[in-house]
Amino acid sequence: MITFDTNRLGGVSQRRFNVAWREIGGERTTLLPRVAYELMGHRIQVDDLEGGVQAVQEELLRRGNRLRPKQKLWGQSVLWWASELLREDSPYVALTLSNEQQDKADEICEQVDRRAFLRLRIGDRLSDHADAVMVSEALATNTKILITNDTGIHDGLITQWALDNADRFAFETPFILVQQDRFFLEEYVHEADFVSLFKIILGASWPEDTHASIETVVRHFDRYIEVLAERETGLRGTAAVIREYWRDDGRKDDLIEHMREHLPERLRASEARHPAKRA
Repeated sequence: MITFDTNRLGGVSQRRFNVAWREIGGERTTLLPRVAYELMGHRIQVDDLEGGVQAVQEELLRRGNRLRPKQKLWGQSVLWWASELLREDSPYVALTLSNEQQDKADEICEQVDRRAFLRLRIGDRLSDHADAVMVSEALATNTKILITNDTGIHDGLITQWALDNADRFAFETPFILVQQDRFFLEEYVHEADFVSLFKIILGASWPEDTHASIETVVRHFDRYIEVLAERETGLRGTAAVIREYWRDDGRKDDLIEHMREHLPERLRASEARHPAKRA
């Protein structure tokens, strides 16, 4: 199973890329409980989505006109994430740990190598540290997490600890932390599978109008690639390669017409529901 670090889904560009990739591959985007909690502003737990939604809605109503626009948008974004996890037609699904898995995650969190968490301060408890909890949930559920190159986790130390404790905790694999840019460069670029990469970018960047002209689609594609390549998205290497090969690819028109009939509609509907889209 593949999932994502919080910053792989918190920004719009990263979120659209990752959700398009999963949906085009026939999968929903899975969130670990800790990641979902962070995306929902540390206000709503996965095991009480409906209760959390009600509490946030009541707070927004109570504060009413005292909320500044950014505060209001933040609250609406929290509700958007929760509502997406509640919807059956959403591209997202929250991973719910069984009691056994939760106990295992808690034990891992108590024992995992503290040195692996670069932002952990002396005296901090691992159970209160977001990265430690996320890694423990991933190890307990044999889930791979795609992370950025500048994450606050030392993936080598986590891998070594998991190798040393594989028998004790029955880990299927110790390699649960995967740097996303490196992953795409190895899995797609190394195999020269540029069509798959082009489809992901087209799905993530397609204009609101399904029937947009080829020229408009290409402009959106090019603009989106520039965003991925220039900003701290964690996908700069992949974006640079896509930009280079897209420029000279002679299959653009046929590929665009193919994608027009196979767009990631769950993603598109979800993004249309986002409060920032309606602001």
